[in-house]
Amino acid sequence: RSNNNYGSSSYKYQHEEPMIPLAWVILLIITTVGISTLVTAHQFEKNAEGNIANFCRLSVNIMECIWKVIYNCYHCRLSEIPSAMSFVDNDEDDYTEQELQTMRLRPGIERALDVEHSRSMGRLRQEFSKKKTEMGKKIAKKVG
Repeated sequence: RSNNNYGSSSYKYQHEEPMIPLAWVILLIITTVGISTLVTAHQFEKNAEGNIANFCRLSVNIMECIWKVIYNCYHCRLSEIPSAMSFVDNDEDDYTEQELQTMRLRPGIERALDVEHSRSMGRLRQEFSKKKTEMGKKIAKKVG
């Protein structure tokens, strides 16, 4: 028979786990979150389309999706999970009729829209004239 103390009560006291003060843990978490927040803010300001900023956006979207799924599962709203998983923009701006009528475009936007509209209409006229000549050739072949 081997003489080990595995089953004895003295085994617990031979391998005590180190105690870490709670204040140090809280201080470490607060410091880490603060530094991460500052780095994130700096990256969003200086490099808005960079990898770190995109990773932060992705992380926020993933956490929001997980939260919505867990929340809907907890409250037995299983029919709402597909809408939580896919992005739906429900933040429609509710404007009154008067606000909609008094809204003005930013300076230069109206001119840019006019230019883009005239370009699109020109392309549409070209395509229409091509179709018209193609149809005319087909009809001429059939008649002639």
